Amino acid sequence: MKNIVVTNLYGKFNLGDNAIRNSGLDILDEAIAKKNVFLLCESDTDFPIQTHLKEYQISFAPYGYAIRANAKPLNKAFKFYRFFQIFFISLLYLILGFFSYKFLPTNGFYKYILWIKNSDVVVAMGGGYLITSIFLTDFFGILLNLLPIYAAKIYKKKIIFLPMSFGPFAHKIDEQIVGSAVKNSIFLSREEISTNIVSKFNKKVTQIPDLALLDWKKNANGKKENYFVLTFRESLDVNPSTQNSLEKEVSKFITYVFEKYGYTCVFIPMASNPIEENDLIVAKAIQSHLEGKSYFIVLKPTNPEDAKLIISKARFSVCNRLHSAIFSATVFTPFITISYAHKTIGFLKMLGLDSWNIPMKEISFKDLVQKFELLNEQPNYDAYIHVLEKEQTKISASRQEMLAILKHEL
Repeated sequence: MKNIVVTNLYGKFNLGDNAIRNSGLDILDEAIAKKNVFLLCESDTDFPIQTHLKEYQISFAPYGYAIRANAKPLNKAFKFYRFFQIFFISLLYLILGFFSYKFLPTNGFYKYILWIKNSDVVVAMGGGYLITSIFLTDFFGILLNLLPIYAAKIYKKKIIFLPMSFGPFAHKIDEQIVGSAVKNSIFLSREEISTNIVSKFNKKVTQIPDLALLDWKKNANGKKENYFVLTFRESLDVNPSTQNSLEKEVSKFITYVFEKYGYTCVFIPMASNPIEENDLIVAKAIQSHLEGKSYFIVLKPTNPEDAKLIISKARFSVCNRLHSAIFSATVFTPFITISYAHKTIGFLKMLGLDSWNIPMKEISFKDLVQKFELLNEQPNYDAYIHVLEKEQTKISASRQEMLAILKHEL
């Protein structure tokens, strides 16, 4: 019987993380027949895990515990206080637990350390959380995300990182800290750019596409309706006035597409966490620029499948969120991306579609119109769908490759 700790399961407020989590847990369930599974999540309650796993125990991940039970963002001072408290108490228990089990809590949040000490393997769920944008603020966040990994290292446990990106980082110190965490682990990288960076720290890297792509099935293209999907986030590294300018450019594009082609814009908030990442704030800002025009609609799907259904009927999508682009690919809806990190570029390069990207800092009404008009030409539109159909065949085989790796390592 294997004891498996799976850490950094997010998804309650993020549709992309939700899709990653569900796919990852299903593959783990298939990889090992007999197991005890312990899940470290953003919440220890009200967490609807859609998975084939029949039995599991659930508790907070350190970062989830730090931002728990809040309906609005924490002020920085209180956030730092919680981060320091969790980090140093965890460190104390880690040291004590190195000498004897009897020092480790068997209930409450800090029982996660006992779970790791008793485990055979620690699995880090995939995604894009190995990243920092603001040196000091994000530094403590990345430390908390990595605490279970460092605990596993202290107790000499096998560590597997499911497909994820590596970086970018606000400072070299951040990169070194994360690099030391992934060293000597089994690291699955979800795109080539991350593979090249993480290989500086770990030679045992295998490239496997994002977990949300691994259930990509051949579906007949449904009838497209007269709308397009937009996802947009607050930029990681621009000031409020620049963010406002970006939103104005997007708003002009929305008006242009409606007035020329009659396509309504459907905004999907991929992240709606009131504590930190909330795309609904951006939707509200765009609505204000459009002065409440009826051709801008906000829909809030509660799960990835509902989001895919909306995207599948769209003529096209404009994706600032990576997983909205991934969802678009899996339902064969052509998309234009607005990238804010190399994970998006890496995904597009994997598909051979990197010409359909605009860097977030360079968004302009002109560039959006140019990309859209090119995409909207029927030969280009059909060719785009053909590329997706061709890549689907290749990527669907990656699930079996990953399953073979997990069965071998576990």
